[in-house]
Amino acid sequence: MEDFYQVPEKKLSLSLRTFRDVIKNRGWKNAKFLHSIGVCISATRPDGKELKFYYGTPPNMSYGAGMVADDKYAAYLLMNEVGVKQPNTLLVDNDTDTKEVAKFIEKNQPVVIKPIDGAHGKDVYVGIKNIAEAEDLISGIIERSFSGKALVQKQLFPESVEVRAIVINHQFIKAFARIPACVTGDGEHSVLELIDIENSTKRTAQYKSNLSYINKKNAVDYLKTQALDNGMEETAILDSIPDKDEKVQVIGVCNTGQGGTMEDITDNFPEELKRSAESIAKHLDLPLVGVDFLDEYVIEVNKAPALYHPVDGPAATICVEKFVEYLENL
Repeated sequence: MEDFYQVPEKKLSLSLRTFRDVIKNRGWKNAKFLHSIGVCISATRPDGKELKFYYGTPPNMSYGAGMVADDKYAAYLLMNEVGVKQPNTLLVDNDTDTKEVAKFIEKNQPVVIKPIDGAHGKDVYVGIKNIAEAEDLISGIIERSFSGKALVQKQLFPESVEVRAIVINHQFIKAFARIPACVTGDGEHSVLELIDIENSTKRTAQYKSNLSYINKKNAVDYLKTQALDNGMEETAILDSIPDKDEKVQVIGVCNTGQGGTMEDITDNFPEELKRSAESIAKHLDLPLVGVDFLDEYVIEVNKAPALYHPVDGPAATICVEKFVEYLENL
């Protein structure tokens, strides 16, 4: 293992850099780092106790709880047991009757299609309205997924903003609005050109700075679909020139790994949803969890959510600091 305090910054995400700064400032010693499957860290707390864990996964998280959280359908079923509001969901594998999938989509369209064990917005497709659009996407997810399964879910409230609530030690910490990637018009360049400009001037490599690259292929696919759905030529939105300061959403999923942004909305997050997030953490036995809400509905949970958040001010690092405080009291 490498000396964690000597690892070059370019090898670490902002979340890991912040975590390293916090534990160093708090007097943790003998910090070691192994970037293998995940990020393995070994370090000695100021009280002399050594901890070994994967970053974002506390050492006291049970194997079973972690497995459930990694399986979005298992988590969906467990949350159903305690009445958590969730979108209608269908589990699909190679043995699922296509007619069953078609009937579900017809009843719930538009739908979201995603892996049961995915992360960072990868292989998540939104706005699917019929089985013809869905079949190849589902087949691709099943083929690439470790589980060989996919989820089809009713897509809720496209005008609403997804919110991630961070819960540590079963206590609500922060809520962040997850805003899909957008570009800002300058009155001169097309949307497609603005994506290139945004990526070249305002963003750096994934998770190494405040914002990740906008995935250009995903953006093009999304904007073509949006144009066709609105009776326009396929490239109409891509070729359009937005007015100065006009915002144009270019990705369907709200994930920083796909170029999205965040806003701290903790002060305006309803108390009922704060308590709901804490209840979910307890029911799933997760000492650290990100609970994703769309209005009062829970979309999914994440057992190892990002702890650094690309927002202005102290809210960017508060979850890292709270996580370290939690580790120091285990």
